[in-house]
Amino acid sequence: MQVETTEKDEALTAKMQEHANLQHEKDELEQQLLEIRKELDGAYHTIANQVNWCYIKTKSNIIFLFSSLIAKKLRVCQIYCVLLV
Repeated sequence: MQVETTEKDEALTAKMQEHANLQHEKDELEQQLLEIRKELDGAYHTIANQVNWCYIKTKSNIIFLFSSLIAKKLRVCQIYCVLLV
């Protein structure tokens, strides 16, 4: 009877230790996941800012090109109007 109880206690102790080890491993993995999520979030914001910057730069270039084209057309119109007068 005593032997069975000792074996059960040892088995229970082993299971409790295994549970504690698994819990510790789970905690470490959750911490690593948190760090990875932070890195991904930072990478996402970096990429989003770069895309936004490229969009702004492209939009600025398009606006500049159109305003240059309009200015050239206005100069042509002014020259044409001067020639008509």
